[in-house]
Amino acid sequence: MSAEAYTVLDGDTVLCIFGVAERGPWGVPWMLSTSDLKSLHMKAGITEARRTLDRWLSTYGRLFNLVHERNEQPKRWLRWMGFAIDSNVTFTHPKTGEQFRTFTMMKDKHV
Repeated sequence: MSAEAYTVLDGDTVLCIFGVAERGPWGVPWMLSTSDLKSLHMKAGITEARRTLDRWLSTYGRLFNLVHERNEQPKRWLRWMGFAIDSNVTFTHPKTGEQFRTFTMMKDKHV
């Protein structure tokens, strides 16, 4: 269950939902977006996204989750926001064989 969850709208159109769940002492940020989320929206939301990440880092100290190996656009955005992405695959789904990498951000290493 998420500790926080939000919906981003453009009028009546859902662009994305995002939030953070708690896993022990750490935060697990997540986001699901629609095809209506464009780079223009992303640029407009960067300041608020950074404030949200700073707040979550203050609460949890470390944020982590998984990103699909082939999902290049989200990996670029995660790096741009300051997350480190493991260079090796860190999880292979046992049923589908899909591969994922861990992304992390720690309070003392956040710029």
